[in-house]
Amino acid sequence: MKSSAISDKERSQNERNSWGTPQYVFDYFDKRFGFTVDAAANEENAKVAVHWNIDDDWFLASREELLKEGFTRVWCNPPYSNIKPWIEQARKDRELGILTALLVPATPDAGWWPLDANEYIFITKGRLAFIDPVTGKPKSGNSKGSVAIVFCPYAPQGIVKFINRDDMR
Repeated sequence: MKSSAISDKERSQNERNSWGTPQYVFDYFDKRFGFTVDAAANEENAKVAVHWNIDDDWFLASREELLKEGFTRVWCNPPYSNIKPWIEQARKDRELGILTALLVPATPDAGWWPLDANEYIFITKGRLAFIDPVTGKPKSGNSKGSVAIVFCPYAPQGIVKFINRDDMR
C-alpha cells in the first residue's frame, strides 16, 4: 500500500529545489534588469511581488498575458534538479520579447548548458551561500560556482562577464 505522506526523499528533493537567492545577488541583477516577475519561487523566497510557484507552473503561463501586463523581465533561480526546461523556456520567451536571467551552477560542461545565451555573468572570488528553505539562513558549502545566464531579445549573443561576489554587496 502506497502512503500518501511525502517521503523523506521527496521532502529532501523539495528542499533542495527551494533554496533562495541571497538578497544582495538578486539586488545586483535587479538594479540592471528591473525584474517584473519571479518565475520559480515560493511565498518564502520570492524576490518579486509577482511570482510563480511550482503549483502555478511557469511553463503554462500565457505569454500573451505576460506581455500584455508588462511582465517582460524575468528573474529565475530554477530548481537545480532539472534546469534544462527553464533554459528552453527562456530561449522561447526571448523570441517573444521577454528577457530572462537564470541563476544556475557554473557548469558549462552540463548537457543543459546553452550556447546561444546573450550573456553569461560568472560570479567569481567565492561561492554563493544560498538561503536554506528550512532555517531561512544563508548556508555556506555550495559545491559549485554560480552564473547568471541571460536571454535578452535585444542584445548580441555570447557576451561573457565576470563579477566579484563581494562587489555585488
